[in-house]
Amino acid sequence: MATHQGRAAERILFHTILKPGQIVLNNTHFDTTRANIEVEDAEARDLVIAEGRIPSVMHPFKGNMDLDRLERTLAMDGDRIVLVLVTITNNSGGGQPVSLENLRVHRQEAADVRQAVFFRRHRAAVGEREHLARDLPRLRSCCPGSRCLMSRQGGIS
Repeated sequence: MATHQGRAAERILFHTILKPGQIVLNNTHFDTTRANIEVEDAEARDLVIAEGRIPSVMHPFKGNMDLDRLERTLAMDGDRIVLVLVTITNNSGGGQPVSLENLRVHRQEAADVRQAVFFRRHRAAVGEREHLARDLPRLRSCCPGSRCLMSRQGGIS
């Protein structure tokens, strides 16, 4: 569905699929994504790796989702989890990339409990350390759904 902005698309999506008390997981929710979830009385839960929360720590993929926390969260709250998002790149975490391997494993974890996995590509280049910016088909193969922001210049932003 085309909308004027990604936040409008999210508003429509979350208003359609969320009920109070449900949970949406993400590496780190973008501020408007979090607001669109919370306005539905649902919970936006961040599961970024520990290194992603400490600016002084060096790590090639600080936007990765913490897969152990994902597994524990799915086991504990799986009946309330409606959607698992991945924000690429992780702008709320300083524009940090997410590795393709992290996406693959995280999709398998979510698929085991029949959860949907989406990725959100956001502004900066995706995982340049893996040269993914020009390989969207490989990136999309890790996710059954996606939301992509298009710039006024006609490119992906």
